[in-house]
Amino acid sequence: MEVMSEGSRAGDIGSYAQSCGRARLMWRAHHYLRVFVGLSFVAGIPTWALAQDSSAMEKLASRTAHELITRKPKVLVIAPRESCNLDFQICQTFESSLRSALQQAVPGIRFIGAAEAVSDLKRKGFFAIDAYNPLALRLVARSLGSEIMVTEDLWWEKSEYKLRIDIRDPKTNERLVPFGRLEIKVARSVPDSPDNPMLVADPEVGVSVIVFKGPLPRRFVYPGCDRCPNPESIGSVGRVELIGTIGPQGKAESVSVVSSPSSAFTAAALETLRGWRFRPAVGTDGKAFATRVSLEVNFQK
Repeated sequence: MEVMSEGSRAGDIGSYAQSCGRARLMWRAHHYLRVFVGLSFVAGIPTWALAQDSSAMEKLASRTAHELITRKPKVLVIAPRESCNLDFQICQTFESSLRSALQQAVPGIRFIGAAEAVSDLKRKGFFAIDAYNPLALRLVARSLGSEIMVTEDLWWEKSEYKLRIDIRDPKTNERLVPFGRLEIKVARSVPDSPDNPMLVADPEVGVSVIVFKGPLPRRFVYPGCDRCPNPESIGSVGRVELIGTIGPQGKAESVSVVSSPSSAFTAAALETLRGWRFRPAVGTDGKAFATRVSLEVNFQK
């Protein structure tokens, strides 16, 4: 069985993996400033272009559109990752250019953006903040008939950002374009906060996702698996994907199921999670706080 947070970063950003028997939690992130977006990706955001980088973003949007046009999508999910809160204007400028390019090339194409993803997830019992999670976006794509999913991701660097675009098949989670092919370096459009990491919070439910930039402060603690024994066999092999909150007390709370082979697997996975204990995230102030993570329970015979 595994407990995983979606989208762990590799290489220069770094990633976290903590083993606990055959359970693990992998977490990816980037920067420590409470940003009560309360769905800033749904609220109105300025649309002025970044003059120094608009040309590069238009070219990236054109390259991305070319990759998509060859696949002839009729419905397309386009949404930001939580890292876009580092400088939301960058992600929005790219997305606006991409939509424009696709509308010209694919008449009648329908876009599913962050606002629609939030509405669909909340109808299913998820939180609004889950719309940042690719696992949840895959669920949205499947339920709303999107053949392809595009996510925007900012990677923090000392003097700038990398804007990276990921294109996947929501049914198989297969990456349709090699990692790193669709990326550019972009100057910051807003002053960079000195705080690290950033906590992007959903004020409706009081949980956060983490966005890191650079090395973490020593006092900061990732959420991790503390005691996660293998689930009891139910006679068949299967995997259940979920999204839940790791609360300050180290328990999995407010768990929603993304995919499951059957209701029997779902019930067994939820029962398993009730017995698991986690190490909660702890900020630089020494206080534990609730984090939203992807969870996975694997059953063996």
